[in-house]
Amino acid sequence: MPFTPALSPRGERERKRSTILEVSQVDGARPRSGRPRNRLRKFLSGSFVGVAAWIVRFVCATLRVRTENEERFFGTEGGKILCTWHGRPIPPAARLRNTGLTVLISLSRDGDFINTILGSMGYDAIRGSSGPSGARAAAACLKLLRAGKALVVTPDGPRGPSGILQPGVITMAQKSGCALIPIGSSSRPRFVMKSWDRMEMPLPFARALILFGEPVYVPKEADAEALEEYRLRLQSEMRGLQDEADRRLRQPTFGQIAKRETA
Repeated sequence: MPFTPALSPRGERERKRSTILEVSQVDGARPRSGRPRNRLRKFLSGSFVGVAAWIVRFVCATLRVRTENEERFFGTEGGKILCTWHGRPIPPAARLRNTGLTVLISLSRDGDFINTILGSMGYDAIRGSSGPSGARAAAACLKLLRAGKALVVTPDGPRGPSGILQPGVITMAQKSGCALIPIGSSSRPRFVMKSWDRMEMPLPFARALILFGEPVYVPKEADAEALEEYRLRLQSEMRGLQDEADRRLRQPTFGQIAKRETA
């Protein structure tokens, strides 16, 4: 048996003190303090979303919206796809609230925020991003359209580039046989954010204008070259409607804002 020397009373006290310090240091290393911080972070994040959602709803409630040719949307029978740019959601959201529309929303954090706001305004949502969730969302969209219902999409989202129409919406229209309804909108006064989509935020009690374009149908037999032509056609129509809405309200157009930012 190994020899263990006896400790003096003072040495015994030092040993116990050392043991206590080691235990307290180990306890202090446990992530207990992180839990309150995580709860605080979640609370502040939830509070921010709640306040921001209230602000957007207030803006929508006070927005004075004027439309032109909206019968092109409401008068189109069967399923239809309403197309608005990612940076201009507020005027159409205010005008079309509580009309039974479904919105295609990404699974991103921005999508969570948008879903919270639109859900409180009477909109349904289909959530999906790239990958398996995107395939499921596309299938859900086709099912909705074939049932004769309307879907709202932002064809340059969720990552952009802004004002560049992605081909997915063209394929969706081809497979469903439904009409694509392009719109352009503007508001005054407004605040334009320095985000990738140059998000337009109307101020409370602002004026807004929404221009509805002619329905576009994509033939089922269209080949790849024809699909690209329809993509460019719809993109051009949406840009033209937005620029016209901006000019009517004496606001800088999309192109003018882009030039100003790169100057």
